[in-house]
Amino acid sequence: MAFRVSALAKPGEPVTVRLDDGWQAALRVGNCTGNYCEVGVAKNATTIAIGALSRNNAGVIAYQAKDRIFVLPISLKGFSEAMNLVGK
Repeated sequence: MAFRVSALAKPGEPVTVRLDDGWQAALRVGNCTGNYCEVGVAKNATTIAIGALSRNNAGVIAYQAKDRIFVLPISLKGFSEAMNLVGK
């Protein structure tokens, strides 16, 4: 499971996800391409992250790219329904 952030982010830089119910995760920027950088959730934490994302409707993701800090809203509407379809 991974989030995508700006290609201007640097590998190893911190990324924070905070959801409406207060759940949060401290992640790191991983591999980058010319179009985006990936922020992965550890394999052993994927089930916990899916549960948190499923029970919330929104949150924010915050990270630094170059000399700017981005705090971007994320919508999770439809996430739990989509995850239910993945298992079918």
